[in-house]
Amino acid sequence: MGRGYSSAGKGLYFIRMNGGSGRTKRGDSENLRPATIRHNHVKISLIRGLETFLGAQVSNEPTNGVSSRRNDIRWESQNCFRLTGGADCRGAVTDFDVTVVSPHSVLARQICATVSRTHSDLPPDELVKKQLSTVMDRKHQDKVARLPPQGDTRATFHPLVFTTGGSIGDATWDTIQGWKASFCPGAFDLMMRRMSVALLRARGRTLTLVVDM
Repeated sequence: MGRGYSSAGKGLYFIRMNGGSGRTKRGDSENLRPATIRHNHVKISLIRGLETFLGAQVSNEPTNGVSSRRNDIRWESQNCFRLTGGADCRGAVTDFDVTVVSPHSVLARQICATVSRTHSDLPPDELVKKQLSTVMDRKHQDKVARLPPQGDTRATFHPLVFTTGGSIGDATWDTIQGWKASFCPGAFDLMMRRMSVALLRARGRTLTLVVDM
């Protein structure tokens, strides 16, 4: 089931995003597509959260030395700690790819139609959750198949999949929840709130474009 986040359960938090080194300036983003801006803001929110870990190096779209393709985020431990589980390992590396999917894309609508036919007995709210979950799971599986880490045999790979409305994929939820205990007090909730705001603002920009047309 796709999840939206709040510290008390599901749903979105809305706060003002203050400055910081990861903030995108207006001049830097005005020529980018709305989808790219949305993706970048979610990515930067995650990077700023992961940077609160002591003894870790976080890289934004690092090169891999093998191909021109770059995953969005690389987290590298400088001490005996592994971000995503497994045995403690100095120098453990984890690559993350961030994807924000629209439930209104052609492929997503096709997936939702299939889910509607095969789960027609579900109540409407549960059917919508099932549809969103299936869309995100499909994207997650696609990323795992096509985008393994390259150039570093230490690296593990985790896609992070969200929807434009703020839902979080099951596998992504499990990955992010695994970080929570290691965050500084308040840093985890702040990261999640920043992501919620990034998605909300992106949605607002899209609505503004439609109104202005």
